[in-house]
Amino acid sequence: MLETDEFGERTTGAARIIDIADEKHPFVASDLRLQVNQPEVYDELQNDPGNGGTGRGYQAHYCTLPSRVDHNIVACSFIMSGLRVFDIRDPEQPREVAYFNKPTQSGRLNVGAIAMSAPAYDPTSGDVWYADGNIGLFAVHLVGPAGIPFARVVVSPGS
Repeated sequence: MLETDEFGERTTGAARIIDIADEKHPFVASDLRLQVNQPEVYDELQNDPGNGGTGRGYQAHYCTLPSRVDHNIVACSFIMSGLRVFDIRDPEQPREVAYFNKPTQSGRLNVGAIAMSAPAYDPTSGDVWYADGNIGLFAVHLVGPAGIPFARVVVSPGS
């Protein structure tokens, strides 16, 4: 199971893969975090202008899976940190394999990129689509280590 929050605290601020094989005893298998979300840097980032205010710029907003079964990646919108893609073939050791972050406009904080949409997948083209609240829609083509198939079996939500 995939769970996302956008709180900027020591133990939250990103997403989690939760093992629910035993539904009566679920547990967090791993966290999907950027380096900036790690608990060991929390204190030093409290005065960083990108981490404060209502924007909470470094936190995950939405994470989506490309398929209901056998998924290889998860894509997340990380507010001012753009689109982030994680390889989750080993759900206990996820790793970030791609990102796209449109620069802010005029070099001013909170003017420009605000990635707060749920990423969508086009398995035919290998693109991940997401919308930015201020700039518009982006189609990000995954290549290299991120260009792994989205899933072994594509079963869309609702099917």
